[in-house]
Amino acid sequence: MGSISEFDQVPTLTAIERIGPKGYVRYIFPFQLDDDYDIDEVSRVLRAAYAATQRRVPAMACEAVPDMNTKQAGVLKLQRLDDEAIEDIVIQDLRVSDTFPTSYAELKSNSFPVASLDADLLCRRSVWPSAGERLPISLVQANFIRGGLLLNWCTLHLVGDGTS
Repeated sequence: MGSISEFDQVPTLTAIERIGPKGYVRYIFPFQLDDDYDIDEVSRVLRAAYAATQRRVPAMACEAVPDMNTKQAGVLKLQRLDDEAIEDIVIQDLRVSDTFPTSYAELKSNSFPVASLDADLLCRRSVWPSAGERLPISLVQANFIRGGLLLNWCTLHLVGDGTS
């Protein structure tokens, strides 16, 4: 197996990706954790793993911006996220909150009903961006609940199912 190289190139979007839907696909992945888990340690591991993934999949460290070198309106290209204005992973501690009183065990015993997973609370962003809003390719939110983690990953659709 080869080594993971540092991020040195911005991936090029395919013709289909450049004009693809500008909405986000929002996933929630449930993980069971011990009752006495250390939120700081789990957060540290998540951040380290996400940084390694961004090095391995460079598109995840980019944002979509208008391509000014094309005559067709609405065409996008990727640009590296160089500033720290957009945090890679947002940590949300819901363990002692009335906002999300359901435990991991309760969710699991009910087969993780979608109706129990409030997207406005558990997802990092909405599906459709507002005009002028930045379009990071990948956003993560770690929602810590009693007995587990609900990990939200939002990926910009036009990159998420292409080849870049």
